[in-house]
Amino acid sequence: MIPSTTFPKPIKFIDTHCHLNHPDFNADIEKVLQQASDEVGAIIVPGYDLESSLLACRLAERSETLYASVGVHPDQAGCWEMSRLDSLRELLSRPKAVAVGEIGLDYHWHPEMKDKQIETLAAQLELAAELDKPVILHCRDAHTDLLDLLEIYQGKLRGVMHCWTGSMNEAIRAIGIGMYLGFGGLITFKKNVDAVQDVAMKAPTDRILLETDAPYLAPVPHRGRRNEPSYLPLIAKRLAEIRLIPVEEIRIATSQNAARLFNLPES
Repeated sequence: MIPSTTFPKPIKFIDTHCHLNHPDFNADIEKVLQQASDEVGAIIVPGYDLESSLLACRLAERSETLYASVGVHPDQAGCWEMSRLDSLRELLSRPKAVAVGEIGLDYHWHPEMKDKQIETLAAQLELAAELDKPVILHCRDAHTDLLDLLEIYQGKLRGVMHCWTGSMNEAIRAIGIGMYLGFGGLITFKKNVDAVQDVAMKAPTDRILLETDAPYLAPVPHRGRRNEPSYLPLIAKRLAEIRLIPVEEIRIATSQNAARLFNLPES
């Protein structure tokens, strides 16, 4: 059952994908959070293996504004064993673990592991359906296979296609399955993003989310540097420009969507 959380007047942005569990933030995470605090009211920290998932949970338990997501990234599929589901299930029992992820398929870097990636993803989708948790999905050069697999779970799963890079037709298919689309720094880039910006312009307002994917994909004018959650308003501003609406509408819509999908409390 999809949660019915109400979030009528979101005060701040929500960063739905920020790797504060990455070593790049070891030295100054408190400063990074402080710099974001005026604009960003909640941050979801996704794991990518068991160690980073545990760290995401620990970070979330120490901070009122942080939430954790727990999962094994397709980069780690070569090490996947079904016994890891027990560890993931234990982490997902923690009160601030709100999603299963970052999980998915990546045929760009690891085409030789397609079968193992699908096995790893399918096991975690089953776990998410069992526990009624949303999923955070990574997809690179694998939209057809990922959407085919998600269709098996239609009506049983909800989630977000993180860092959307697919076509408009693939976006329509993903939304029809019950997915949201995550937009980040990529939409601020000048080259090779026309298709992504087209989806960002046309996607239904109730199915868009904001994310930084920090420390990766810093938005213009910070491209090439470490990304941070304080840069989320720059992404929102660009999304508002693409959609020809006030940035305030982006803030309200995306915060409502994130609260609904991840069942976040009002702040």
